Amino acid sequence: MTFSKSILAIILISSAFLFFATQKTSLQQQEKVALNHQEGTPNLLVQKASYGQQPLYGGAFASLNYTDPNIQIPILNYVRLLNYFDQKGIEYEVVPEQNNYLAVTSLEKLEDITINLVTEDNTIYTATIKPSEYSFYNERYDEYQLLIVPTMYFVDTYSLGAAVFSGYKLDYDETTKTTYIQKKDKN
Repeated sequence: MTFSKSILAIILISSAFLFFATQKTSLQQQEKVALNHQEGTPNLLVQKASYGQQPLYGGAFASLNYTDPNIQIPILNYVRLLNYFDQKGIEYEVVPEQNNYLAVTSLEKLEDITINLVTEDNTIYTATIKPSEYSFYNERYDEYQLLIVPTMYFVDTYSLGAAVFSGYKLDYDETTKTTYIQKKDKN
């Protein structure tokens, strides 16, 4: 009887060890990554940002904005995005008087936004933003407002609303002037 209790104890200890070892591996896969900055600024270097296969912008800097949730893109790419919506049969409404408020009645046909951020070691970190993360439901009008707005100015730095990164943890280290990104664990 003591022999089987010993084997049972060994099996339980082995199972616990295996469980904790796999949990550690899962956490290691989600390590935070240091992002590359424009010299002397907190602006992040973006290789490219895309809606599906449609470019939003590239080879530019993004300033994380914690007060404005929108993703700012050049006006020409905004018009191309609307044309792409037309091609894909996505019904939308734009209200120019309200900062080009862009709304859809359903998120069903929308695609992910991918943002390729350059890391400190000059590799690419791809952040994937789901439609539910770059929109919010407006109950009053029974529609979803997309957090994508055009800019009329030709700039090399675009505002990138930190709110769309709800699936990620963003940290800024003031002493090293470094921004870190880490995918949130789904658990």
